[in-house]
Amino acid sequence: MTLRTSALIATLFTLPASVGFADVSPQQVWENWQLFGSSMGQSYTAQLDQQGDTLIARDVMIGMSGFADDLVTLQGHFPSVQFKTMKRGQVEITFPEAGTYTSTITGNPTFGIAPFDIRNTVTIGNTIIASGTPDEITYTAKSGTVTYTTDKQIKDGMALVPEQIVSILGLEGEFKVTQEDDQLISHMNLT
Repeated sequence: MTLRTSALIATLFTLPASVGFADVSPQQVWENWQLFGSSMGQSYTAQLDQQGDTLIARDVMIGMSGFADDLVTLQGHFPSVQFKTMKRGQVEITFPEAGTYTSTITGNPTFGIAPFDIRNTVTIGNTIIASGTPDEITYTAKSGTVTYTTDKQIKDGMALVPEQIVSILGLEGEFKVTQEDDQLISHMNLT
């Protein structure tokens, strides 16, 4: 028993530090976002710029079509998202500026519904920490505020969409994305 315990302790002390702390890079986190978005019918594109330990995704475009039987398409834009390398192989994700989303409703001439856009602004005040391995990334959202504003839409003097402001205070939690046997598995726990 003592020999086994001593061998186990000796083995633990001789393992490289990377075994104790799996890590992900900013590039791997960005690629994971693209993969996860793709699994939900979204596309994520950006101009990537590596500046020291930070990967900056500029002009992040998020697109989604074929939503609600092709009646709605979605286009999102964030001026930048920053992915900063941290200690222990983690990546800090921040959204320095508000993003915008436009949902385009195709309308239905048969019912006299003309096409129109719904414009939204989202401000993400959370810092998100990505950790794990490239095949299993956990995103931990530190407590923060997410504010989602819908612009008032008026057509022919009638309000089609009222202005709405929704703020979620103290939003935090975890979101895990796992790649396993050509499958993408996700789990979310937000409070």
